[in-house]
Amino acid sequence: MTRRPRACVPRPWRLWIGLGLASLGAMAAPTAAHAEEAKRCKGGKQLYQGKCLYPDEIARLKADAEKKRQTDEARRKAEKDKKAAQEQAAKDDVACTEARRADTLEGWKQYVADFPDGHCKQEAADRMTALAPKPEQPPPSPPQPPPPPPAENEGWLGQSPLVWIGFGVGAAGFLTWGIAGGVAISKRSTLDDECSSDKVCPSSAQGDLDSAMAAAHASTVGMVVGFAGSAVGIVGLLLPLIEAGAAQPDGSEPGSSPDPSASPADAPVAVRVLVGPGSVNLQGRF
Repeated sequence: MTRRPRACVPRPWRLWIGLGLASLGAMAAPTAAHAEEAKRCKGGKQLYQGKCLYPDEIARLKADAEKKRQTDEARRKAEKDKKAAQEQAAKDDVACTEARRADTLEGWKQYVADFPDGHCKQEAADRMTALAPKPEQPPPSPPQPPPPPPAENEGWLGQSPLVWIGFGVGAAGFLTWGIAGGVAISKRSTLDDECSSDKVCPSSAQGDLDSAMAAAHASTVGMVVGFAGSAVGIVGLLLPLIEAGAAQPDGSEPGSSPDPSASPADAPVAVRVLVGPGSVNLQGRF
């Protein structure tokens, strides 16, 4: 009985081990080559990028490489910023065009909020000022009547000072007249009792006689002052009537010639007051 030969089939773990050994060999080959190349660099040179160079040359190459890297990075950043600025300008143009088309206060406010430094900023400020609601103006106040002209020759309570001064002095005069007259009458009654029927008085009645004479004179003076003050008060009351009579009916100045076409009924009123001792006379034409 003969045996058949088995087919040679590698097992899985053997395959993995073989692959690992191959990878290690591939990695070790450059390292060995690098070490071998480094051994050939003499005179203080070092192996850099496959070349034997001095340290200062290596430092210069590294500086040039760093400078080139920074230059490339700056160029890429500038290109990126330029592209972003172009995109922002394009958006600004679109937003400005939309705001112009709408031309509303809210639209321009939104544009300024989105693009504070946009190229339409001044136009937006002008349009917002023009579209802002105007404050309501208060209605004009009605014209005030002119103040009345100040009254002339008016004293206390609208009367001429002559009224109050005259009647005040007159009242004082009449009061003196009454009191002094009463004293004189009383002294005369006393003298009638002390003196005889033929008007002969004793020396003791001299004081009563002097008092009676002084009271009589004071009574007379009081009467005169009373009537004079009353006359002055009456003149004060008549002053407005006198001034009204002095003016012409048509409003012309006093002293102007009267209108010849005026009727007798339109003749001006003329009043004149004459004050004399113990009398007051009123003359006039009505």
